[in-house]
Amino acid sequence: MIYRKYAKKLDIENRIIKVYALNKIIYFDIEVTSLNSKLGSIWSIALGYIEGKRFMIEQFLCEDLNEERELIEKSAELLNRYDSWATFNGKSLDEPYILEKSIKYGVKIEAKKNTYDLYRMLTPYAKSIGLDECNLRAFEKYIGIDRIDSMNGEATKEQYNIYLKSRNVNILENILLHNCEDVFS
Repeated sequence: MIYRKYAKKLDIENRIIKVYALNKIIYFDIEVTSLNSKLGSIWSIALGYIEGKRFMIEQFLCEDLNEERELIEKSAELLNRYDSWATFNGKSLDEPYILEKSIKYGVKIEAKKNTYDLYRMLTPYAKSIGLDECNLRAFEKYIGIDRIDSMNGEATKEQYNIYLKSRNVNILENILLHNCEDVFS
């Protein structure tokens, strides 16, 4: 299992963090082998949270698909610590996938009453703000976020399969960057 922890400085006033309870939300994104959770596996997860004036990201990546249980166990510790979850299209993929895997492995992960699916929250406004596509990159571009990585989820999955065979560190770093940037933005 590969584990990484990052800290990024936040430029948000403490008042805003308190008023909107941003420090009570965990932001997460998973990478999977298949959109069907009964057939696929979670091979990477990035989890972000606010700690003081920093946005912390903890990331787990399976070096072998047999490590999925360990990934779920380690993620559960963080997911259960927060009152709310925030994702991008997580109502359709991330949340049900991780909950199903937690049941499979007998790991307690509590579904949250408060979940924020930014895809569902933003989609109704996409056309009115001039977006042709309704995806994370389109919204990022609209608000001025410039990503370093250039992969989409499908390309990331392909690169992961190449990494499993080659153990190429450059491929690994690109995969980790993609998952991390999804959570940070």
